[in-house]
Amino acid sequence: LSLVHRCLFVLDLGVFGGTSPTCATVLTVQESPDGVTWTNNGTVSALTVAAASSIGTSEIRADQLGAGKRYVRASVVFTIGGTTPTIPVVCVPLTGEAIHKPNSVNNDVSVVSQQVTT
Repeated sequence: LSLVHRCLFVLDLGVFGGTSPTCATVLTVQESPDGVTWTNNGTVSALTVAAASSIGTSEIRADQLGAGKRYVRASVVFTIGGTTPTIPVVCVPLTGEAIHKPNSVNNDVSVVSQQVTT
């Protein structure tokens, strides 16, 4: 969070397929001082999502990071059961409150188009 003040992780489980599919999903926000060594953040609680077609969110602000920490990521662990289960999953990080405006100057070369709506 060196360039923004907050990050929201959106975890989405789709429609379960297969025979008796189950999925217990736990998202933990992790922090790092260098982007190499990661530890669980002690301020933000773990998020659990287990139902089909459900969404959960977990947000962290820069002031919730441990001393000397500046990077965040989501660690997502799945426990899947059933016979040949198919479970579509996505976890999307969304950042906000950029320190330098516009935040698009921080995009890498993979960003082809960006639109801002108000």
